[in-house]
Amino acid sequence: MEKKNSIIACSLTVDGWSSNSDVHYMGITAHFIDDAWNFISLPLDFVPLSRSTGETGQEEILDALERRGIDPNKIV
Repeated sequence: MEKKNSIIACSLTVDGWSSNSDVHYMGITAHFIDDAWNFISLPLDFVPLSRSTGETGQEEILDALERRGIDPNKIV
């Protein structure tokens, strides 16, 4: 993500799935408006979860933000 420093505010969507073999997955997407007023949806990560808990989800979200260089304080 080249314009990550110009993001003023960003929102996230998170969706979870379970496979037939009871493996849990989580997809994380960031949404923001760029400098040219274009709406951007950026997939951040799709991860398997070892367990389906809020704490695990929070850790994965923070890790995805860090890998993409997005300041968690910009999430609204």
